[in-house]
Amino acid sequence: MNSKNIYSILNYISNFFLLNLCFLLSNLLFFGALLLFPFSLENILLFYISLLPMGASLTALFSTNGRLLREGGITPVRDYFLDYRTNFKTSFFYWFIQLTISLILFVDFFYMLERNNTLIAIVIGLLLALVIMISSISLCVLSRFESNVKTLLKVGPFTILRFPGKVFLHLSTLIILVVLFYYLTAFSFLIAFSLFGYIVMYYTNPVLNQLEKELIK
Repeated sequence: MNSKNIYSILNYISNFFLLNLCFLLSNLLFFGALLLFPFSLENILLFYISLLPMGASLTALFSTNGRLLREGGITPVRDYFLDYRTNFKTSFFYWFIQLTISLILFVDFFYMLERNNTLIAIVIGLLLALVIMISSISLCVLSRFESNVKTLLKVGPFTILRFPGKVFLHLSTLIILVVLFYYLTAFSFLIAFSLFGYIVMYYTNPVLNQLEKELIK
């Protein structure tokens, strides 16, 4: 490895570290709740409230990582919080809708399990996974294009039907992130969240590029 390659690697690592720190700071409410209270149905409303700011944070994370992929360089802290402010209103209201739907499905899922209605619980679980995938792809779209809540509610289902394989990777990457957070908490707090955003945007960029071409036509 020459000096240029080493510098490039160190630059990416520093970008991921700083983006991860920005993401943690903008979600202190959630991570504080996670550290202080057990994640259970009894505390579900507490976690629901603490998760409300995460929509804007995810949009900013996707937007900054998307710029890193397209341009090869970013100013992590400045770009992150600029994207956070720019898309805050739209991402917050869209996330509020999707998070509320997810909360209802999550509670229903465990209610059906307690009632031993396994088949209905599976259906609800699949619906919950679908909502998560729709939310993720819609926030990626918002991170790249100027949109409103009405457009985002339409573009998520459309993209899933159009690019099912790509969108499924959003859910699988999220599952890997959750596993990493559970077993490698220190690594997650250092770099995992920003790395998650980078990977998501890496395989979502072709989808966004295709959508951009179709919008121009």
